Amino acid sequence: MIKEYTGKEILDKLPSGWHQVKLQTYLDSLLKVKVIDKDEVDDVFLGIENSISVASVYLDLDVDIIRSFPISLIREINLKLSFLNKKPAPLKKTKYKWIKEIEEPTYDTFILYLRVSELLRSGDYTEFPTIVKNICLDTLTKEQVLELPMDEVETGFFLLRKCLMKSLNSIAMQHIVKLKKDDWKKRISTLFKRT
Repeated sequence: MIKEYTGKEILDKLPSGWHQVKLQTYLDSLLKVKVIDKDEVDDVFLGIENSISVASVYLDLDVDIIRSFPISLIREINLKLSFLNKKPAPLKKTKYKWIKEIEEPTYDTFILYLRVSELLRSGDYTEFPTIVKNICLDTLTKEQVLELPMDEVETGFFLLRKCLMKSLNSIAMQHIVKLKKDDWKKRISTLFKRT
């Protein structure tokens, strides 16, 4: 027998932001939901279908049962889950210590970043928890990583990108300065060369 819920109970069981979506839920269920851009005519229907799919995960109800809800409740569900149409924003304050600064990035760190980028493009998220664990400076078990809210995970990746770009720019500038210095030495030496 299916428990009857009031509209308020249904809405209370749904997340209202990325801070309430755990990495495990995202990987197991929400990746399968096609998040769409709301510019096309069919997008309203697809957006509602996405919301119904997500609601079925959190309510543990079949999508057909949710489709039988009154349209006013479906509209409220869709509105509450609208945060899913945008990726999580990095947090200004985080509970965890993420890689923020790399003195001189190792080749392994650079490869890790490339792997992350490639995995995201390919849609293969099997190594995702391991990668998250590697960019978090706190000691976390795989289970703890899977319980991280998605906004925390995005913060970790944002800080990784930021520190790698800062380090790579710094290294590039050192090489540019050295090249300019070498170039000036050559110019000066050719000025004073005797013919």
